[in-house]
Amino acid sequence: MRQAIYILFSLLGFYGCRSVPANRAVDAFVWQRLEADHDPDSARRMGRIDRETFRATVDDFPWREQAVAANRFRKNSPTLSVDDLFTDHSFFISSGIAEDGSDFGYFVGWVHPETKNNKPYRQVDTYSVEDAATLHELSDLFFNRDYPSLKRQLAGHPLILQSPERIGWNQYLIQKQAYFK
Repeated sequence: MRQAIYILFSLLGFYGCRSVPANRAVDAFVWQRLEADHDPDSARRMGRIDRETFRATVDDFPWREQAVAANRFRKNSPTLSVDDLFTDHSFFISSGIAEDGSDFGYFVGWVHPETKNNKPYRQVDTYSVEDAATLHELSDLFFNRDYPSLKRQLAGHPLILQSPERIGWNQYLIQKQAYFK
């Protein structure tokens, strides 16, 4: 009887652990690109990226044109995002423009791990940023993994939204594991 209980608990433990993906820390940054005419959940995974390449991508991205197109398509905001697979932090830049074209700006988001009631989740903090030069300063802090300084710098901009990430921690881990296949 004791042996049967041991086998039962061993099986339950094995199968119970399989429902939560392992959080493998990999020292890599990966990025995604979402354009105005794409479906919101279909950001293209672009692969690994470093700070200098991301800076060039931010400079080359047609932010204003994409913001105008986003108003026309009404699907999503054009977005470039980076995931730090080592720390589970993410950083994104989106753009928006008023319908009449008079007010253009950027939205910068920082997604970071938090816990509540001993349950992990990722917090999304989104800020309004006026000028493109600030995008480089903030992304440099992100790539340097200087999160306290990133938090301080972002606090100097208007907070637009603060909420838990909608996909949840387990779904995030599943998406993260897709990079390892």
